[in-house]
Amino acid sequence: CGPRIMLNTQDRLSGWCDALEQANLTVREEWIFSTEYTRQGGYEATLRMLKGKRPRALFASNELQAFGCLRALAEHRLIVPDDVALVCFNATQQSLFNVPSLTAVRQPIDKMAQTAIEILRTWSGKAQEREFEFELQIGESCGCGLEQS
Repeated sequence: CGPRIMLNTQDRLSGWCDALEQANLTVREEWIFSTEYTRQGGYEATLRMLKGKRPRALFASNELQAFGCLRALAEHRLIVPDDVALVCFNATQQSLFNVPSLTAVRQPIDKMAQTAIEILRTWSGKAQEREFEFELQIGESCGCGLEQS
């Protein structure tokens, strides 16, 4: 996950823990590695993770962290997804051109930007909140079979 002091990290971590609990899986604090939202952060967190028992799957809080994970896994001769599956949050179009292509939860950035502009255009001085649906983009990194997006 990203830096724990950041609200988006807290939200993503909370959602991940909720999903594990709903699937009757145990949340294990020792499997959560906080780091920066960067390639280097993902790389370093994966190296720390590899010092313990190797998991079957990883979830990175963003695409840059996932790219760092891929580098660290490759250096340890681990093949994604054969040895370790990988999924990330907040992917861009770049994830489609990575090898393996990343499986990712994608936010509707265009719709979010349009909504923000509309809120500003009609600003009433009061805070407004909007929710958006996310999309799971299946890539090669999860080992689930590739679907076109």
